[in-house]
Amino acid sequence: MKIRLMGEGDAKAVNDLFNRTFRKKRSLREWEWKFMRNPAGSSVCAVCEEDEKIVGFLGGLPMKFKAGRGEVMAYLGVDLCVDEGYRNRKISHEIITEELSRIASVIYGFRDEENRNIYSRVSDRELFSLPLPKLTLDISRGLRDVPFMFLSGISGSLFRERRIVEVKSFGPEYDDLWRRASADIHVAVIRDSSYLNWRFVEKPGNNYVIFSWVGGGVVKGYIVLDSCMGEGVILDMLTIRDPEVVGGLIRRAVSFFKMRGFKKVGFSSTDKYLLDAFRRYGFSESTFGVYLIAYTASSGGDMDWVRRLDEWFVTASDDDCY
Repeated sequence: MKIRLMGEGDAKAVNDLFNRTFRKKRSLREWEWKFMRNPAGSSVCAVCEEDEKIVGFLGGLPMKFKAGRGEVMAYLGVDLCVDEGYRNRKISHEIITEELSRIASVIYGFRDEENRNIYSRVSDRELFSLPLPKLTLDISRGLRDVPFMFLSGISGSLFRERRIVEVKSFGPEYDDLWRRASADIHVAVIRDSSYLNWRFVEKPGNNYVIFSWVGGGVVKGYIVLDSCMGEGVILDMLTIRDPEVVGGLIRRAVSFFKMRGFKKVGFSSTDKYLLDAFRRYGFSESTFGVYLIAYTASSGGDMDWVRRLDEWFVTASDDDCY
């Protein structure tokens, strides 16, 4: 058994292993989008090989983060898999060890209760975890009416000028949105136009629907919609801290799913401002069982931003499973 970095020519074998393990039909084109076209840089991927056959894999996707006033690089751990005939041989342990030795910053990801300590089993470095809240709305019961006083400071002219539009790509105006919206965010993947286009536009076979809130010719927020197992999913949402913008996008999302016959719509995030807004509109707590985990692969540097997971801005879109 040999653990090594993934090399040129391994892509098809790795993607076939993923499809066998998770019973998926992911195309090689989607694999290349995920691991080779990321605007943040090159992925770090480890494989296990035995008898010239790849039997294990773990990928690390680079992500540019805002952390306080600076920018840092972290890696999203994805696609950990071991071929069925090679399990119970500590291959996952060996692959993770190799991956950690190659990444000198932070690995983070999303795991269920059973697997949330997976990285701490192979090293003594610090692991942090936080349950990812999920709110759900029964669409048949409708949205709760929000008193107009909640939408404070809104002039009649602004109502006339604002509109919610469907968009197919993200231009430089979304870089400006990120600069303004991120003033209220301590830690998050940088949601600039290059990231947004890669994540939501360029992904092969995606069915995402994107709406933007525009007021006075300025983009003030967006929302990304998807579906999973018959439930509407609000995959991502970024806005300035304006109740009308947030409320308008929530209403548009629920209307979209209702018109298409969905019975429920869910939203997952760590952001307290957004969660409170969704609760005001009638969304309620729902069982999810997913944890955000962050693992300090290095003991050097300032890692306080990793420890404070409750200050991270995370939505379901940060998990690569959507």
